[in-house]
Amino acid sequence: RSEQVSAVVRRLRVALVATQDWVSDLQMSFSTQAHLGDGLHSAALFRRRVAADIDYVKNVAALLEQKRLDITRDPVSVGVLTFDHLEQFADQLCTVVFSCKVSRDALLAHAVPSEGVHGDIVLPAEDLAAQLDTWETRCMSMRRSFLNLAREAQRSSANLAGGQPGAGAGTLFSTVPPVGGTRSIDPVKPVGDREALAQNLDSWLESAGNDIKHAEERKQVARNMAEVETSVALLANAATMLQCVSAGERSEPKEEDALRGMPSSSV
Repeated sequence: RSEQVSAVVRRLRVALVATQDWVSDLQMSFSTQAHLGDGLHSAALFRRRVAADIDYVKNVAALLEQKRLDITRDPVSVGVLTFDHLEQFADQLCTVVFSCKVSRDALLAHAVPSEGVHGDIVLPAEDLAAQLDTWETRCMSMRRSFLNLAREAQRSSANLAGGQPGAGAGTLFSTVPPVGGTRSIDPVKPVGDREALAQNLDSWLESAGNDIKHAEERKQVARNMAEVETSVALLANAATMLQCVSAGERSEPKEEDALRGMPSSSV
């Protein structure tokens, strides 16, 4: 089933236009991958699940980045896909990684001795866990990027709508009566109290909307800062782990060369 999910993602990647079926197929792939991961975890195949989720996240992340470029270049020809869809899919990628951390922790608990390992030795399970942490930070960064792009697109749409003739006309209490037939009716003069009430209500609604918007922006900034701090910690740990792996790979050929240069009797 993992190969089937990978085949679906590859097919979606070569599709030129994102139709509604395209969106549904990608959504279905998330459900299938989650079901597959739960099955692997239940069977105690922790390493296989982590590797499968990393491969899936890598392929879908490349797909979303490709579609981001397509939307930026020509949003009309890309189909029904928007930055809002990309932000939702990036959030689901984060969910895939978060759900996989249970298998990651179980893998490390079974593969790494409780007393630790000697020196700079890095076990394959630790290398795989570092890769998962790296992809977690990338998925969170992608989600923040798509969210900002979606907000910019919404602001652009609102500005275009506000610049159209007649946009914003019609408040809660309209002072222009409807016109029927071929005869025009002179507008009725508004009552002073009624007009004042309408203006006060519009002002209050605008003020309340701005307060809610600013509160949401502050919460989003706080969430982004928390994600960035988590990402920095994960990347620091992953970088240390991968540097140890790289240093170990560089030292192995030197040891083999030294053994080749030694006399056969001493070896």
